[in-house]
Amino acid sequence: MNSHDFELALRSTLAEMSPFQYKGEASSATWSFTGGFPDVRHFPARRLAEYMNLAIEEDPGILQYGLSADESLRYGESTLREELLARYRCDLGTGADLANVMLTQGAVSAIDLIFRAVIDPGDIAIFEAPTWGVAITLARQARADVRAVPVTAEGVDIDALAALLDRLRAAGRRVKVIYTIPTFQTPTGTVLPTASRRRLAELAARHNVLLVEDGTYAALRYEGTELPSVQSFDTGGRVVRVGSFSKTIAPALRMGWVTGSRPLLAILASARSDLGVSQWTARALALFLGSGHYDEHLAQLLSAYRKKRDLLDESLTSHCADLAQWEVPAGGYFFWLRLSERVDAAKAKNLAKGRGVAARPGEQFFGTPEEGRQMLRIAFSQVPEEDIPHGIEVLGEALQSSRVKE
Repeated sequence: MNSHDFELALRSTLAEMSPFQYKGEASSATWSFTGGFPDVRHFPARRLAEYMNLAIEEDPGILQYGLSADESLRYGESTLREELLARYRCDLGTGADLANVMLTQGAVSAIDLIFRAVIDPGDIAIFEAPTWGVAITLARQARADVRAVPVTAEGVDIDALAALLDRLRAAGRRVKVIYTIPTFQTPTGTVLPTASRRRLAELAARHNVLLVEDGTYAALRYEGTELPSVQSFDTGGRVVRVGSFSKTIAPALRMGWVTGSRPLLAILASARSDLGVSQWTARALALFLGSGHYDEHLAQLLSAYRKKRDLLDESLTSHCADLAQWEVPAGGYFFWLRLSERVDAAKAKNLAKGRGVAARPGEQFFGTPEEGRQMLRIAFSQVPEEDIPHGIEVLGEALQSSRVKE
C-alpha cells in the first residue's frame, strides 16, 4: 500500500467511526425535524453577553488556563461548580463538595472521557435499544463489546437488564459500563419510574458496574413531577451523572458537567487531556445562574417548547394518525413514531426527504441497520412554530403515498 492509499484508508476508517455522521441527512430540507438542536430564537444572547462582559471586568485573569493548584484546570472553574453543587446536592448527599463536580466541554465530552477512562478493549458496555447513537459510537471507539437491552413504555427494561447481567456474570464476562437516559429518553421520550431507578442503582452495585446516567434533557420537563435521579439512590459510588447547558442555554457554550463520587471523578481527572473548559465561559454562566436570570430563561423556554410539542401532536393527529402511532412526551425534544405495517417505511422516508421533510430514521438509534426500520424520530425543538403544521402535512402525504398494496 502506497502513502496515498494509506491516507485514503485512514480517512475512510475515521469517517466510519465518526459519532456525528448521519447517513441520508438532508442538509437543505425545507422542514428539518432531524437533530436535537435548540431554537436559536430562544438563545439568551443579551444576558450571556452581559455576564461574559461582567466576568472579564471583575477578573481579567479569567482568560487564563485553569490552574493545577486549585484544580480548576482538571475539574473546571470553581464558582460554576459551586452553583451546580447547590442544585444537585440532593443527588450527591450532604457531604458532597466541589470534588464531586467536574466541568466538561458539553455532555458528549463527558461521556467520551468516562468511556476512555474506564473501558478496556473487550469490556462489555450495555446500552438501551434504542438510544442515542453517538454514545454507542464512542463506546465502540473505546473498543467495547456493545450489548443492548430493550426500552419499554416506561424506559429501560430492568428485568431484561438484570437477566443479561446474570448471564454475563455466569459466562465470566466483565461488564464495565451501563449507559442510560432515564428522563426523556432519546429517542423514545420515556421516563423511568422511581422504583426502577432504585433497582437500576442496586444492579450497578450488585454487579460492580459503572452506571452512566445521562441527564441532558432532564430539565426540559413540560408537565408532571420531577423524579429523583438514579444517582440519588447510589450508595456505593458507582453512578456518574452527566448534564449540559447545550439544550437549555446554547450549544456553542460547550459546557457540560459530571457529578459523582470523589474516587470516580479523580479517575476522570487523571485521564483528562483537553486542558479543561473555558474559565471565562464558566464564570459567566455562574453569574447567570446565581442572578436568577437562568431560571427565568428556563421557564420561558419550557413554555415555548410546550407549545411546539402540543402543536406537533395536533398536526400528527390531523395528518398521520391512521398510519402512525406515538406517545406525547412529557419533556425533551422528540416524538418517536411507529409507522404502520401498512406503510413501506423506506419509501415513505425517501418520499418525505424528496419533498423537503427531514426526520431521523429509527434504525440510527439501535446500533445495527436491521432494527428500527418502521420507526421515525421527529424533533420539534428547532422548527419554527408556524412551519410545523405544513411540514407534518407533507410527511402525512408521503405516508399515504407509501401504503403497501394489500
